[in-house]
Amino acid sequence: MKHLKIYIILLSSLFLMNTSCSEQNSETQKISKDNTEELTILWTTDNANTAINFISMYSGFANSRKFFSKVNIIIWGRANELIKDNDEIHKTIKGMLKSGIKVKACRACSDKMGTTKILEELGVEVDYLGNELT
Repeated sequence: MKHLKIYIILLSSLFLMNTSCSEQNSETQKISKDNTEELTILWTTDNANTAINFISMYSGFANSRKFFSKVNIIIWGRANELIKDNDEIHKTIKGMLKSGIKVKACRACSDKMGTTKILEELGVEVDYLGNELT
C-alpha cells in the first residue's frame, strides 16, 4: 500500500507537470507569433558540451528564427572557469555576438575568477548584474 501511494503521487505529479508544460508550449507559440518578448539565458555551467550544444545552439536558433525580439545571455559563476583557457568557447562567444545575441557577464563573478579582461577582449559587456537578474 505504501508503494501504491508513492506511485499515485508520482503519476499525479507527472500529470501536473505535463499539463503545465502543454500550457507553457502554447504560451511559447503565442510569444513566437508576437515576437515581443526577450529571452535571457543564465549561463552558469562550466561544462563545455552544455555551453556549445545547449546555450549557444538554442540561443542561435531562437535568434535566427526570431522567436524572440531579443536574445540575451548572462555569463555567471562557474561559467567563467570554462572561459579562462578555452579557445573553442571564445570562438563560440564571438559567434553569438556576431549573430546579434547580446552577451553580458557579471563583473563580481568575472573579477573574482580572473576573467574580466578576457571577456572584455571578446566583446562581452561586463557589469554588475545582480539587480538586473533580480
